[in-house]
Amino acid sequence: MPNLVHNERVKLTAGMVSNAGLAFIAGGVITPLVTGQFSLGRVMLSVIWIAAGVYLHRLARELLGDLREP
Repeated sequence: MPNLVHNERVKLTAGMVSNAGLAFIAGGVITPLVTGQFSLGRVMLSVIWIAAGVYLHRLARELLGDLREP
């Protein structure tokens, strides 16, 4: 596969993973604010969602390391 095609596929995949991570982070922050529930269980669940989002965002950055010279 030519390097340009490979690079575009890597960038599209990284963008998708990063967007999913940002959605997880937004869900972890917005859900407690909208519902007004700040119990310990809800806060811990939000922390888990935010951590998962940060992990996905970092994974997307790692995927970009697979880019090849054109």
